[in-house]
Amino acid sequence: MTTTDDEAIRQRKMAMPSSYRGIYKRAMTGKSRKASMQAFCLECMGWLRVEVARCTAPACPLYPYRPAYADQDAATDAATAALAAPGATSEAEA
Repeated sequence: MTTTDDEAIRQRKMAMPSSYRGIYKRAMTGKSRKASMQAFCLECMGWLRVEVARCTAPACPLYPYRPAYADQDAATDAATAALAAPGATSEAEA
């Protein structure tokens, strides 16, 4: 990395909430894909973890891999598919 790169990274770290600097540091080592995805999604959503869960950008290549929410989405999709199945009823209809 060049001095310019190091300075850009330092400035970015200083601009983010201190609680996320560790994730960003791990991401920038190039050794943690998970940390890279977390840092990218958090930065995209203004460093608000709850907003990552509410992401509405399905065209983003990381959308299916949003940290900690992919399992929730799979469960929601499975429940929606079960309700859409022929003959399925919701608790309200039962």
